[in-house]
Amino acid sequence: MKNSTYGCYRYFLVPFDQISMSQMLVHDRKALFESIINNNDTQIEDTNDNIKYKLYIIENIGNLYFFKFSKQTYTTTYKDTGNDIKENIIKNNPFVHIIINTELQIILIQKKTTVFKNYSLTINAFKKYINLFLLSHGYEITVDQLSDPKHFWQIIDTAENVYQVDLNLKSPNMFEGITNAEEFAKTLKEVSNSTENNINLKNDQGNLRLKKHFFKSFIEYIACGGGKWSAKAKFFGKKAKTYTSSNNLNQVELPSELNDNTIKENTNKIEKILSDINKKPGDTISNDKKDKRNDDTKKS
Repeated sequence: MKNSTYGCYRYFLVPFDQISMSQMLVHDRKALFESIINNNDTQIEDTNDNIKYKLYIIENIGNLYFFKFSKQTYTTTYKDTGNDIKENIIKNNPFVHIIINTELQIILIQKKTTVFKNYSLTINAFKKYINLFLLSHGYEITVDQLSDPKHFWQIIDTAENVYQVDLNLKSPNMFEGITNAEEFAKTLKEVSNSTENNINLKNDQGNLRLKKHFFKSFIEYIACGGGKWSAKAKFFGKKAKTYTSSNNLNQVELPSELNDNTIKENTNKIEKILSDINKKPGDTISNDKKDKRNDDTKKS
């Protein structure tokens, strides 16, 4: 059985305005989202590029949904009619597989560069598709990658110089926890109605020092699908370079073709993968005191 690589992402339905009548009518965001993805009679057209997208559901097992997400394209061929060469335009609908768990709010997206050159293009098309039906309810969908927070700290802890760190956190408090990052996002949402927030840290001399016990929950928040980060750093013998969370995407291997047989054979494997990557900020909060002690030891 041939496998494909799938990127791992988290989605949220986020209110983009102060409480409105349309939002008050939505009592269950999960049910709202499922009502959209369960509808095979919809398609959208990108008015800029005249591209049509369509989401087809092929299987539903509890909270687990399997889809084909297609992008309509046209191929021009030229046919010899015997006394002339005639142009022939063929409509094509290449697709990628998408797997969604609506309870965990996790999306697995197939990597297929013959359809979408990269994950970002797939995600942008998918968000555009979903938002077409969400916006009238006062919500929009955000989709951010799942990653490993260790990658960030490897850069911070081992770089010769760190010049800049930018953190982007989606609002509001989407994980319903009590870590520093979650309280920060919740507070800013309450006082500004922001849908995302940016923290910009800079030291022109490359002497940024991030205390892990304070920033740990912010990086975990991002790694769990709540935003993104970038860090400009310099390693010994190398030029300064900007590193980003987009280079640290969690990826898994699953069948290239999802049908009745392959879905049935791999359902348990997929559920195990989803359980393993379903991390939340604060899952490792018991280590916070240890990190603080380490920070204090380095300082002394």
